[in-house]
Amino acid sequence: MYNFYYCKKALAVLIPAIVAILTPAKAVSQEVNTDTLMKHIIELSSERYEGRQAGTYGYNAAVKYCVEVLRSYGVEPAGEDGGWLQEFDVECNEIDNCTFHTYLPGAKNHDTYSLGRDFSCAAMTGRGYADANVVFCGYGLDASAYDDYANVDARGKVVIVASGVPNFLPSDITDRYATLRDKARVAKSHGAVALVSINMSKTCSDIEVQCRGYNGKLPHLATFPIIQPTRYCAESLFRGEEMPLDEAIAKIQETHKPQSFAFNKKFEIETNAKYRASAKTYNVVGIMHGASKKVKQEYIVIGAHLDHVGRQGETCFYPGADDDASSVAALLETARLLSELPVEKRPARSVVFVIFSGSEQLDKGTYEFIDHFRYQGRIEAFLSIDCIGSGDSIDVRGNARYPNLWGVACHNDSLYTNAMGRAKKTIKVYATEEELAERAKQKKLEEKEAAKDPKKMKALKKQKPTGNEKFSEQVVEGFQTMPSGDALAFQPLEIPSLVFTTFNGKQHQHTTNDIPENINRTMLTKATSLVYHTLCDLTRGYYRGRTYESKLQVYGPLIDD
Repeated sequence: MYNFYYCKKALAVLIPAIVAILTPAKAVSQEVNTDTLMKHIIELSSERYEGRQAGTYGYNAAVKYCVEVLRSYGVEPAGEDGGWLQEFDVECNEIDNCTFHTYLPGAKNHDTYSLGRDFSCAAMTGRGYADANVVFCGYGLDASAYDDYANVDARGKVVIVASGVPNFLPSDITDRYATLRDKARVAKSHGAVALVSINMSKTCSDIEVQCRGYNGKLPHLATFPIIQPTRYCAESLFRGEEMPLDEAIAKIQETHKPQSFAFNKKFEIETNAKYRASAKTYNVVGIMHGASKKVKQEYIVIGAHLDHVGRQGETCFYPGADDDASSVAALLETARLLSELPVEKRPARSVVFVIFSGSEQLDKGTYEFIDHFRYQGRIEAFLSIDCIGSGDSIDVRGNARYPNLWGVACHNDSLYTNAMGRAKKTIKVYATEEELAERAKQKKLEEKEAAKDPKKMKALKKQKPTGNEKFSEQVVEGFQTMPSGDALAFQPLEIPSLVFTTFNGKQHQHTTNDIPENINRTMLTKATSLVYHTLCDLTRGYYRGRTYESKLQVYGPLIDD
């Protein structure tokens, strides 16, 4: 039973797409079908779903699509009141448009920046208009130990800051300024009329706009615009000002002192956004009942999140192909493969399929599911799929807490995919004499080359020691990982969980370039295959999660044989 309304026009568009994807092949195959996976991804990341922002029409239409696919594979509804859905509320901010111009007072010409190319709005920006002078306030902190606002007057002005926090301050200070809403509240408390936060995140390139669904805790600043230019755009914004952004940030890190200053330019910003504090959204919950009378009341839960970060106006669209249409596609393909098993090979345990909403808002949908699932005490394991359409190898997280469950995935990787990577991290070690000699040689070559160009020589002389000259980076393999993301909600109940993702993936996370064309089809197929075979193993009833993983402890680093 559906709790929301779908217009006839949307159905007319959806039904042909669903029928095309679900048309059965002539022969049943127990191999993952890459083309089917890609058809789901292309469909879910298309503009008809408007970026699948939780609480919007586009997300609800994507829910409809997923329900119809699961139904076609024989999955039965297991949500509220015997239906498919599990309803809850989320914050929802639909951004209709935003404009951004800069100009020098008295000048006739304005520089115009494009939404979706040069900047994006914060997901929870307020609506409003500002045409004002500008002050740069470093990282936007006003702590007693470090105050970016101490020597500037922000009243009636637009405040421009760098995202993130300085690394020389303790977390008990910086935690209060970590999110966009934190920075916006501080700016507003100093009299500012808007916030421009340069996106310094290394999870995207300098030229990509990026948007994250979670901007920090309430309250919502309903009439306070917040925009996020790219680092490339920042070069233009800071051109002709007291110093470039990179130089200002470097001085802050070097001196541990604010480098705030007033701009010569003025900024003109206008945002139009419709905010709802409590918008209805839905998890999809389905079940494939087990074939064994003995263990059919035991459940293996497999989940992926459907929601993404939506769209902003007509020019800023976030498709979310890898994040997380790839994982929803894998879940749907797993349902297809299970449905086509011969009767004698059908799962003994029951499989619960959950497509989560609210994951872009601190995994809210996962907590809603686990809080309201009637048989949570009978869940033997949870498999979470997260962004498997990129990267160079499969990353299965959770070996630190659930080594036996992780072993099931490793066993199936050795049988079917051979694609699991080793958990890696980079540490600092003292450089060898050979490395130091090579660096000295390289530095002399750079100085010799720079001597031919005064600008290069000037830049080289400006370079200051970073403190890392005596160190090298070393990659350590085999360290332990804990379940993350959607799996966190299952941890208080001690439900063994794994997260299937990839190493070196998410190159376009939360950007407009997360498109189907950037999906790694080979990695997508192998990861889906590993999820499916691991799930099949668990449904046979041999793995007893609450028995095997009863001694919860963190094991030491894995050692290669």
